[in-house]
Amino acid sequence: MATRKRFTDKYIAALKPKKERYEEVEGGGLRIRVTPRSVKSWGWLYRFDRMPIRMTFGQYPAMGLGSARLELAKARKILEEGIDPGKKLVAERRAERNAETVKELVESYLEGHARPKKRTAAEDERCLKKDVVPRWGQRKARSITTQEIVNLLDDVVGRGSPYMANRLKSIVFRMFKWAKRRGIVDINPAADIEPPGKEVPRQRYLNASEIRKFWQGLDGLSIAPSIRLALRLLLVVGQRRSEVTSAPKAEFDLQERLWRIPGTRAKNGRAHAVPLSFLAITIIKEAVAISGDSPFLFPSIL
Repeated sequence: MATRKRFTDKYIAALKPKKERYEEVEGGGLRIRVTPRSVKSWGWLYRFDRMPIRMTFGQYPAMGLGSARLELAKARKILEEGIDPGKKLVAERRAERNAETVKELVESYLEGHARPKKRTAAEDERCLKKDVVPRWGQRKARSITTQEIVNLLDDVVGRGSPYMANRLKSIVFRMFKWAKRRGIVDINPAADIEPPGKEVPRQRYLNASEIRKFWQGLDGLSIAPSIRLALRLLLVVGQRRSEVTSAPKAEFDLQERLWRIPGTRAKNGRAHAVPLSFLAITIIKEAVAISGDSPFLFPSIL
């Protein structure tokens, strides 16, 4: 076994295989092992509990000389703390193999947080399964970087959906925040990303002629009766789409002619009551009649 004062990239690249496996060692203890098949792997020989142990860092050239020296420095520091660095590395690699993929994280987040706690859970699921899972589904969740998220959002903006890009950014941020609290990831890679799309407040309103055309036009569309009723109720009560389409029947008091929306379903978190006109009550009764035993007014479009 030859010992050199200092390895160089040129020297490592020039090492040739021999009939038997051999090693070269530089002064700091870093080793390069060369097999008869010309596989070169970095290692370190140390003692723990008086026993000699060989630790392998990785293979050359996938791991370069600089990275190998950095791994050696980390291992020495761990050993100085009274911990076997080889066992620690094995445990870390096992944890990495068992770490959640992005697809598994999406399902965990939807099941553990979004569905039981968010009124927009269906929108979260739609966005994540449309743009996130196809792109990173088999990747480890902790491997996703800030730059990769920025690139994803830029792609969504590029296809002409700046508003959707902003929604997706918020959903991904909340998902990784939830994952960090549970130790699934170490950092939230979406934490410092600004909303990618420029949003302009809506200032467009339908005039009387357009409202009439919209109302009458619904009769000529080949859509489910529940969707037609939901669209008409949206127009009549003037509430948010998600509040209407996910409304439980129990919120409607037809005797008092009031729709009581709890704070848990309101965007601003405040409970409020919406007066119901006779037209609104008529629509609600029709929706109840076709919704069956469901507790929701529009179960087919939740």
